[in-house]
Amino acid sequence: MQRILFPTLGSAGDVFPLITLSCFLQERGHDCTIIASPVFENMVHASGVNFIALGNEDQYEQLTQDPRLWDASQAFRVVVEKGIIPFLQPLLGIYRSFDPLNTVIVSPLLLFASQVAHQKYGFRFATLQLQPSLLRSIFAPPVLGKNPLPGWLPSRLIGLYYRLLDRILIDPLLAPALNEFRQQNGLPPIPRIFQNGLFSDQLNICLFPEWFAEPQPDWPQNTVCTGFIAPPSMPTPVPASREDAVHAFLMAGEAPLVFTAGSALQFVEKFFSVAVQASQSLGKRAILLTPNDSQLPRDLPDDILHLPFYPLDQLLPHAAALVHSGGIGSLAQALAAGIPQLILPLTNDQPDNAARIQRLGLGDVILPRQLSNRNLINKLVNLLNNDGMRQRCHEYALRVNFDHSLAQTANLLEKLVR
Repeated sequence: MQRILFPTLGSAGDVFPLITLSCFLQERGHDCTIIASPVFENMVHASGVNFIALGNEDQYEQLTQDPRLWDASQAFRVVVEKGIIPFLQPLLGIYRSFDPLNTVIVSPLLLFASQVAHQKYGFRFATLQLQPSLLRSIFAPPVLGKNPLPGWLPSRLIGLYYRLLDRILIDPLLAPALNEFRQQNGLPPIPRIFQNGLFSDQLNICLFPEWFAEPQPDWPQNTVCTGFIAPPSMPTPVPASREDAVHAFLMAGEAPLVFTAGSALQFVEKFFSVAVQASQSLGKRAILLTPNDSQLPRDLPDDILHLPFYPLDQLLPHAAALVHSGGIGSLAQALAAGIPQLILPLTNDQPDNAARIQRLGLGDVILPRQLSNRNLINKLVNLLNNDGMRQRCHEYALRVNFDHSLAQTANLLEKLVR
């Protein structure tokens, strides 16, 4: 039996596909362990997957609740200081409790202890990338931050941009601690870490389809796009009373708009307030998804339903459109449901995800700083009345095959196991 380790420092959106993949691999006879913040321990155990805690709940809260995480100019510093450097040694310590001869590490790109465990101790190692924003290319650069590179920019200038980005921002923040950690483990330093130290030399799996992000000549040669993976079936079913309320609401009128703001806490109150105003102005029914009802306006109208949680795969097929911040999990569920999306990207991978949906003609983008009742109404009117977009959404929904993507991903990992 081979052990497969799935570390992550991400939020629930990062943990969900690991649970789905782990359960599938365990059915094939492998022993899977998810290494994550202890806030996910009960969820992982309820799915029947092994769990090892990385860090503590306070560290997770300090990272995810830091308002700078949603500021494009400061997000990377927060991730480095609170999400990368503190976990270098603890994660390597977890790895060293396993036998490298029968253990495979399947890691996101920014957990550099995984690379060290592979290079120093001989663990087999694959990187697992949920979104394309960290895949640099001089031919098709991802959208980084608030200002995307203009499409007319020559490739040599794009390469210069990456070099300057490394020299001015990335390496000064990350290189001292990471290269000291590597030196402690007998490994040489890495110049230009994001250019030379992110990907596995064995296997890089991208959990999105090629039509979402076309592979480029300067991507790592051992990169394979397998497609989106669905979140796991929830171990605790939705309460019957909530299911009844949702069913009754859906049957009472036309398909509603669905609004969810993710975890950008300093943004949600304005987001939901404007969502209610715009829905009422358009005469549209709406569903607001948030676990915290204090983020919502008081006394919601009868045609606005608040839900603390509801599985998107069950809800979105009955919706007219999804309005969200651009997380890859929500985006994939809207694609599978065949509905248009309006994305309000803040930072990290969200601007790049939003740009790809817009280029495919499957939705539109509104910048958070431009969010107002008038702007949201205009965007929604254009979205809902666009017959061509609606047709493209139906066509692309047929391309989303969660089961095939899951099997292909598992097959690639099993080849590495062997």
